[in-house]
Amino acid sequence: MTAGLFGLKKRVLTPELMDDPALDAAVHAQALRGLEKINTVSFSAQTLWSAIQRFYKDSGKKPLRILDIACGAGDMVLKLAVRARRENLPLSFEGCDFNPQAVAYAQTRAAAAGAVGVNFFVLDALRDVIPARFDMVINSLFLHHLSEAQALLFFKTLARSQTRCIVISDLRRSRRGWLLAFLGSRLLTRSHVVHVDALLSVEAAWTPEEISALTRVAGLPSAQITFVWPMRYLLTWQNP
Repeated sequence: MTAGLFGLKKRVLTPELMDDPALDAAVHAQALRGLEKINTVSFSAQTLWSAIQRFYKDSGKKPLRILDIACGAGDMVLKLAVRARRENLPLSFEGCDFNPQAVAYAQTRAAAAGAVGVNFFVLDALRDVIPARFDMVINSLFLHHLSEAQALLFFKTLARSQTRCIVISDLRRSRRGWLLAFLGSRLLTRSHVVHVDALLSVEAAWTPEEISALTRVAGLPSAQITFVWPMRYLLTWQNP
């Protein structure tokens, strides 16, 4: 059960079906395909690409190594890698996820797409150290899965990493966002997992004010938050 349209004043964190390690592999794959469709309609890759372009220019157009944390199906990584190759930019992409099923699925898709040089690996962002080889860390739709203590730990892990830029995209908790998630998930996929999790995601989402407070405590006081389509926010931090 979800908290519902009128239970959004306070954040409600309920375990999502996709987070269950015992979820059937075929059901998990169907849900990942459904999320890919939602990401496409939400222009998620374009939002991240714009941020990557800005950092690339700020870095003097030097080669960048970029990591997508909690990459899920890997669709974001693959789309960004294709974009970089099409524009002939010296950007390399890798993705990581705590779920081995998601990593295996992403690797299979990368191989099928002929994405040479795109790598996926297992990493628990709440326990493992972020490899020092990355210049930039991106993340989409992960923070709303976390408790306050976990979110603070995640931000502290990012603050301690050697990355020079962090870009995070996630949902905003609102009635409009809940309705959009309800309608969009049912129009775009038959996955029951996505239908349930889409609403739980909005109910567990953070407001920009809540995120700002967490980043200040974690040691990222200069993080900037802007609103992006559809009912999402974009958090950006660059090492001064």
